[in-house]
Amino acid sequence: TPTDTLIGIATSRRTPYVLSALSYARAQGALAPGPVFISPREMREKGDCEVVVECVVGGEVLMGSTRMKAGSGTKMILNMISMGIMICLGKTYRNLMIDLKPTNTKLLLHAVCIFCTILPHSPLSDQEIEELVGRCGGSLKIALVIAWLRCGVEEARGWVGGWVGLGWVEGCLGQSAS
Repeated sequence: TPTDTLIGIATSRRTPYVLSALSYARAQGALAPGPVFISPREMREKGDCEVVVECVVGGEVLMGSTRMKAGSGTKMILNMISMGIMICLGKTYRNLMIDLKPTNTKLLLHAVCIFCTILPHSPLSDQEIEELVGRCGGSLKIALVIAWLRCGVEEARGWVGGWVGLGWVEGCLGQSAS
């Protein structure tokens, strides 16, 4: 549909499945960008791509293998795309991932560190921050809003839900604390 996006990934010269999928997606009205690493011309001409991301990495050390340079290039481009999506969806604040799910001790420590970076003057101890994040169902976003606005969980959920996308932190934390 016009609201869908299909990213075609082609790391070799012959990519019939990727080219066919891109053509079908475009025929359905979807956005169809295609990162390519060996032969951008074929993707542009036959893939019916709206956008072609060229990352020509050169020949592989072992001829016939597309797993080394092209694989590394693919990973870098897909990481950039997913990072951009996370930024646009409001899952980050500045250079911090704030929509992480603290499902283990390491991620909970990350959540506490991020909380303290965003609200460095918070009177809460690390243990209190961990408990607050737990009371918020693991949502660091909601915990930050509660600590800043000194409100309850439901009110904080309303604030977070009302600010979708890039400006949610500025919108929520831009409010004066009670």
